[in-house]
Amino acid sequence: MFFIFSLSACVDEGQIINQEIMENASHHDCTETSAKSYQKTSSSKNLNSPQQLFSVSDINGHWAKFEIEYLISNNYASGYPDGTFKPNNFLTRAEFAAFISSVLNPTPIRTAIEFPDVPTTHWAYNAIQKAYRGGFLSGYPDGTFMPSANLTRTQSLVAISNGLNLTGGDVARLSSYYDDASQLATWAKPSIANATINNLVANYPNKRNFRANENTTRGEVSVILYRALVKQNRATDYKNPYLITYDRMPLVVMYHEVLTNPIYGSDVSTPNFIEQMNFFKSQGYRTLSLDEFYEVVTNHAVVPQKSVLLTFDDGYIGNYTNALPILEQHNFKAAFFVHTGFVGTTGGSHSKMSWNQLRSIEANSLFEVESHTVNHGYLENMTPTQVQSELANSKATIESQLNKTCEYLAYPFGSYSEEVTRQAPTYFKIAFAVNFFGYKNAPANYSIPRIGIGKDLTTLALFRQRINR
Repeated sequence: MFFIFSLSACVDEGQIINQEIMENASHHDCTETSAKSYQKTSSSKNLNSPQQLFSVSDINGHWAKFEIEYLISNNYASGYPDGTFKPNNFLTRAEFAAFISSVLNPTPIRTAIEFPDVPTTHWAYNAIQKAYRGGFLSGYPDGTFMPSANLTRTQSLVAISNGLNLTGGDVARLSSYYDDASQLATWAKPSIANATINNLVANYPNKRNFRANENTTRGEVSVILYRALVKQNRATDYKNPYLITYDRMPLVVMYHEVLTNPIYGSDVSTPNFIEQMNFFKSQGYRTLSLDEFYEVVTNHAVVPQKSVLLTFDDGYIGNYTNALPILEQHNFKAAFFVHTGFVGTTGGSHSKMSWNQLRSIEANSLFEVESHTVNHGYLENMTPTQVQSELANSKATIESQLNKTCEYLAYPFGSYSEEVTRQAPTYFKIAFAVNFFGYKNAPANYSIPRIGIGKDLTTLALFRQRINR
């Protein structure tokens, strides 16, 4: 039995006139059994009760795993009979209509029309009608729907953007988002700009390549529709690492140690660090303090579009000797997260700053020292008592040693759990993670993602690709 979780999109009737109809459409072998499977999936979902997490065998390590599992666990989607999901398979327009109908349940805004190539016996007839009446999908100029045609990435995003009536995009800035923005058709640009500003676009593997004319995949549309649920306040605001998000949140980058000769993957060479800071300076970026960043995420304070929060984890002495002079030269603000149990440790390749050095950092109005726990352990594996000890004691030690109020936390390894985010607000205003860790219902202010910078970014081009700038 084939369970429907496939998608496909169409563009607005007026826009499709300016687009070439696909000549080499692929066709999906849809059956009555498929229709029944779709109807079962559509009717059984319940977002108001906890869902059992079902898994499929071929999404481990896939960039869209989180969104796919969410949709499966909420009965929006199912895998194939062989236990796979086939996230890289292309989608048809009929499949997309079925998924729009199931996931977004669109409210009718126009009367139904009959498509000659979608008889009432077609497995997706009801779904196509619902998606059409809801304003998500339309037919072609000749009156057909072409239910078995694949769709492009442009078409899928235009459909969702228009169906959700998204606004706020700036067509003139598309080239600053995507290196291949010139491939976007003129009729599609307003909708793609709206989708971008509303955080619906995810580009894998290169965030700066939109790939407008490529067929969209099941994994890609899983992410798009998950983001549509977020837009409707029906899902938590999980930020996929490949999501275009910087128009809604200042850039947050995470460094570890700046060294002349990097050793570990998280190290950055001094020349590369200089080049990266020069980039921010030359491009007119404003660096933020933690308090300024807090006002953005909690009170929607307005900051320049080109804003960045620079963070440094672990209290390495290389940052004191190599990073600080460069930051001071540019008058850049930065936050240093230290694990208090290791302050002042020496020996080996990665010695830590002393309390006296941290005091000199804290005395500089550009810089601030905050908590990275006591022992730098995996918080998600700790008991509630251990979590409390790590959070409370690190805060108390920093406050005592530096004569300041410690209000911000960075999770070691980006590791946290529901218990951690339950306790963290007792001690800290917000908490920082990294993109690839956490659990899906984490409070947004206690799971703030950061972009890790390491020694693999040996050129400015690679750095810009990582930060999507």
